[in-house]
Amino acid sequence: RKDTRKNIISNYMYGYLFKDITVSDKEAKEFYNKNKDSFICLPHASLYEIKLYTIYKANEIYKELKKGKDFEKIAKKYNSKESTHIGTYEFHEETLVHNKEVTNAVKKLKSNEYTKPYKVDDGVVIILAKDVQSEKRQKSYKEVHQELQANMLAEKQFKSFDSQMNKWREDMKK
Repeated sequence: RKDTRKNIISNYMYGYLFKDITVSDKEAKEFYNKNKDSFICLPHASLYEIKLYTIYKANEIYKELKKGKDFEKIAKKYNSKESTHIGTYEFHEETLVHNKEVTNAVKKLKSNEYTKPYKVDDGVVIILAKDVQSEKRQKSYKEVHQELQANMLAEKQFKSFDSQMNKWREDMKK
Protein backbone atom coordinates (compact mmCIF):
# COMPACT_ATOMS: atom_id res chain seq x y z
CA ARG A 1 0.00 0.00 0.00
CA LYS A 2 2.87 2.37 0.79
CA ASP A 3 4.50 1.53 -2.55
CA THR A 4 1.27 2.28 -4.41
CA ARG A 5 1.00 5.65 -2.71
CA LYS A 6 4.64 6.46 -3.50
CA ASN A 7 4.10 5.48 -7.14
CA ILE A 8 1.01 7.68 -7.45
CA ILE A 9 2.85 10.66 -5.95
CA SER A 10 5.90 10.00 -8.10
CA ASN A 11 3.83 9.76 -11.29
CA TYR A 12 1.99 12.97 -10.40
CA MET A 13 5.27 14.81 -9.76
CA TYR A 14 6.77 13.49 -12.97
CA GLY A 15 3.75 14.72 -14.91
CA TYR A 16 3.83 18.07 -13.12
CA LEU A 17 7.54 18.69 -13.67
CA PHE A 18 7.88 17.41 -17.21
CA LYS A 19 4.50 17.98 -18.86
CA ASP A 20 5.65 20.92 -20.98
CA ILE A 21 9.14 19.68 -21.78
CA THR A 22 9.66 18.58 -25.37
CA VAL A 23 12.39 18.47 -27.98
CA SER A 24 11.34 19.58 -31.43
CA ASP A 25 12.75 18.09 -34.59
CA LYS A 26 14.14 21.54 -35.36
CA GLU A 27 16.07 21.64 -32.04
CA ALA A 28 17.44 18.15 -32.62
CA LYS A 29 18.51 18.99 -36.20
CA GLU A 30 20.26 22.15 -35.03
CA PHE A 31 22.12 20.18 -32.35
CA TYR A 32 23.05 17.50 -34.90
CA ASN A 33 24.35 20.07 -37.40
CA LYS A 34 26.45 21.83 -34.75
CA ASN A 35 27.86 18.54 -33.41
CA LYS A 36 28.25 16.34 -36.49
CA ASP A 37 31.68 15.21 -35.29
CA SER A 38 29.94 13.42 -32.44
CA PHE A 39 27.95 11.26 -34.85
CA ILE A 40 30.62 9.16 -36.50
CA CYS A 41 30.42 5.46 -37.25
CA LEU A 42 33.87 3.95 -36.81
CA PRO A 43 35.18 1.01 -38.84
CA HIS A 44 33.76 -2.22 -37.42
CA ALA A 45 32.54 -5.74 -38.13
CA SER A 46 30.28 -8.30 -36.47
CA LEU A 47 32.36 -11.38 -35.76
CA TYR A 48 31.29 -15.01 -35.48
CA GLU A 49 33.47 -18.00 -34.78
CA ILE A 50 33.60 -21.74 -34.90
CA LYS A 51 35.70 -22.90 -31.97
CA LEU A 52 37.12 -26.42 -32.09
CA TYR A 53 39.44 -28.51 -30.00
CA THR A 54 41.82 -29.78 -32.70
CA ILE A 55 43.60 -28.27 -35.68
CA TYR A 56 42.82 -31.45 -37.64
CA LYS A 57 39.05 -30.92 -37.33
CA ALA A 58 39.42 -27.19 -37.95
CA ASN A 59 41.29 -27.86 -41.21
CA GLU A 60 38.55 -30.29 -42.31
CA ILE A 61 35.86 -27.69 -41.62
CA TYR A 62 37.90 -24.98 -43.34
CA LYS A 63 38.00 -27.14 -46.49
CA GLU A 64 34.21 -27.57 -46.29
CA LEU A 65 33.76 -23.80 -45.98
CA LYS A 66 36.01 -23.25 -49.01
CA LYS A 67 33.68 -25.58 -50.96
CA GLY A 68 30.78 -23.26 -50.13
CA LYS A 69 29.24 -24.94 -47.09
CA ASP A 70 27.17 -22.66 -44.85
CA PHE A 71 29.19 -21.26 -41.93
CA GLU A 72 26.21 -21.13 -39.55
CA LYS A 73 25.16 -24.73 -40.22
CA ILE A 74 28.69 -25.97 -39.71
CA ALA A 75 29.03 -23.87 -36.56
CA LYS A 76 25.84 -25.35 -35.09
CA LYS A 77 27.07 -28.84 -35.79
CA TYR A 78 30.70 -28.60 -34.66
CA ASN A 79 31.16 -25.55 -32.46
CA SER A 80 32.54 -26.37 -29.02
CA LYS A 81 30.58 -23.54 -27.43
CA GLU A 82 26.91 -22.56 -27.48
CA SER A 83 27.05 -19.23 -29.32
CA THR A 84 29.02 -18.37 -32.42
CA HIS A 85 28.67 -14.58 -32.07
CA ILE A 86 31.74 -12.94 -30.59
CA GLY A 87 30.45 -9.40 -30.84
CA THR A 88 31.12 -6.21 -32.76
CA TYR A 89 34.77 -5.41 -33.18
CA GLU A 90 35.80 -1.80 -33.81
CA PHE A 91 38.98 -1.73 -35.86
CA HIS A 92 40.38 1.36 -34.14
CA GLU A 93 40.55 -0.44 -30.81
CA GLU A 94 43.66 -2.07 -29.49
CA THR A 95 41.46 -4.90 -28.23
CA LEU A 96 42.64 -8.27 -29.44
CA VAL A 97 40.47 -10.92 -30.99
CA HIS A 98 42.13 -13.88 -29.22
CA ASN A 99 45.69 -12.78 -30.13
CA LYS A 100 47.62 -10.45 -32.48
CA GLU A 101 47.80 -12.96 -35.31
CA VAL A 102 44.03 -13.53 -35.30
CA THR A 103 43.33 -9.81 -34.89
CA ASN A 104 45.49 -8.98 -37.94
CA ALA A 105 43.68 -11.62 -39.99
CA VAL A 106 40.27 -10.29 -38.91
CA LYS A 107 41.22 -6.74 -39.92
CA LYS A 108 41.75 -7.94 -43.52
CA LEU A 109 38.36 -9.61 -43.87
CA LYS A 110 35.53 -8.28 -46.00
CA SER A 111 31.86 -9.04 -45.28
CA ASN A 112 31.10 -12.76 -45.34
CA GLU A 113 34.75 -13.78 -45.44
CA TYR A 114 36.37 -15.99 -42.84
CA THR A 115 39.85 -16.65 -41.55
CA LYS A 116 41.85 -19.81 -41.92
CA PRO A 117 42.03 -21.86 -38.69
CA TYR A 118 44.10 -20.23 -35.95
CA LYS A 119 45.36 -21.80 -32.75
CA VAL A 120 44.29 -19.91 -29.64
CA ASP A 121 44.69 -20.57 -25.92
CA ASP A 122 41.69 -22.86 -25.60
CA GLY A 123 41.46 -24.47 -29.03
CA VAL A 124 41.30 -23.51 -32.68
CA VAL A 125 39.05 -20.87 -34.26
CA ILE A 126 37.72 -19.92 -37.66
CA ILE A 127 36.23 -16.42 -37.63
CA LEU A 128 33.58 -15.04 -39.97
CA ALA A 129 33.12 -11.28 -40.46
CA LYS A 130 29.72 -9.82 -41.33
CA ASP A 131 28.56 -6.25 -41.82
CA VAL A 132 32.11 -5.01 -42.30
CA GLN A 133 32.45 -1.27 -42.51
CA SER A 134 36.08 -0.56 -43.27
CA GLU A 135 35.88 3.24 -43.40
CA LYS A 136 34.86 5.84 -40.85
CA ARG A 137 31.63 7.55 -41.94
CA GLN A 138 29.28 10.30 -40.87
CA LYS A 139 25.97 9.01 -39.46
CA SER A 140 22.97 10.67 -41.06
CA TYR A 141 20.42 12.63 -39.04
CA LYS A 142 17.85 9.97 -39.92
CA GLU A 143 20.05 7.30 -38.26
CA VAL A 144 20.46 9.21 -35.01
CA HIS A 145 17.41 11.44 -34.59
CA GLN A 146 15.36 9.19 -32.27
CA GLU A 147 18.21 8.52 -29.87
CA LEU A 148 19.32 12.14 -30.10
CA GLN A 149 15.86 13.47 -29.26
CA ALA A 150 15.52 11.02 -26.36
CA ASN A 151 18.90 12.11 -24.95
CA MET A 152 18.09 15.78 -25.36
CA LEU A 153 14.71 15.26 -23.66
CA ALA A 154 16.34 13.46 -20.73
CA GLU A 155 18.85 16.30 -20.39
CA LYS A 156 16.09 18.93 -20.38
CA GLN A 157 14.09 16.92 -17.84
CA PHE A 158 17.12 16.56 -15.58
CA LYS A 159 17.77 20.31 -15.70
CA SER A 160 14.11 21.02 -14.96
CA PHE A 161 14.10 18.59 -12.03
CA ASP A 162 17.34 20.03 -10.66
CA SER A 163 16.03 23.58 -11.00
CA GLN A 164 12.75 22.71 -9.27
CA MET A 165 14.54 20.90 -6.42
CA ASN A 166 16.78 23.96 -5.85
CA LYS A 167 13.72 26.21 -5.85
CA TRP A 168 11.97 24.00 -3.29
CA ARG A 169 15.10 23.93 -1.12
CA GLU A 170 15.22 27.71 -1.15
CA ASP A 171 11.48 27.89 -0.31
CA MET A 172 12.03 25.55 2.67
CA LYS A 173 14.73 27.85 4.06
CA LYS A 174 12.29 30.78 4.23
